[in-house]
Amino acid sequence: MLQPKKNGVLEVFPSDFPKLMNLREANVACAKLGDGWRLPSSGELNVLNQYQDLIGGFTKPPLPYFYWTDKYNAEHYILTDDLEFNERLEKTFLLVRPVRIKGQTRNYCR
Repeated sequence: MLQPKKNGVLEVFPSDFPKLMNLREANVACAKLGDGWRLPSSGELNVLNQYQDLIGGFTKPPLPYFYWTDKYNAEHYILTDDLEFNERLEKTFLLVRPVRIKGQTRNYCR
C-alpha cells in the first residue's frame, strides 16, 4: 500500500488483470470487484510506475505497455467528434490495474 494522500492509503490490486481490455470492459471488471476498486488517476498511475518493483505484479510485455486511467488516457487521441472518440475507446485495448483508497467503499468506476 502507498500513501500518496493525507486522507487515505492507496491500495493497489495484487496484479494486472490477465487480459487487455477496452475502456468499457475495464470499468465493468473494476466494478465487479466492488468495495471501491476503480481505475487509477493519472497521478496515481505515475506513483504505481515509480514504485512498480516494490509493488510487483506488473505485466512486462516486449512492447511498450499502457494502462487505463480514470481519464481514459485521452491525451493520446486527436479526435474530431465524440462518436469517433467512443469508437476508438471500443477498439483500444490496454492493461488494467485497479486501485482504491483504503476504507472507501464507494465505487468510482463508470
